[in-house]
Amino acid sequence: MDVTIWIHAGLARDGRAQEECIHIDYGGSTPRDLAAVVGLNMASVGLIFVNSILSSPNAAVYDGDRIEYLPHLEGG
Repeated sequence: MDVTIWIHAGLARDGRAQEECIHIDYGGSTPRDLAAVVGLNMASVGLIFVNSILSSPNAAVYDGDRIEYLPHLEGG
């Protein structure tokens, strides 16, 4: 299964947003599973989008999907 992972700047190791296409050899993946594959700490993740739709960490992910991870948002 090929998916695109987008890690927004607040979560990226170098402080810059990064995008990578990764290949997963097993089915039934979730955004939580994929975060572990790319070394992302789920405690730092505030929002997850799958194909631009707000999703749960346990949502199903399919071939060709785009998964975005955003940090917790603050503001006033």
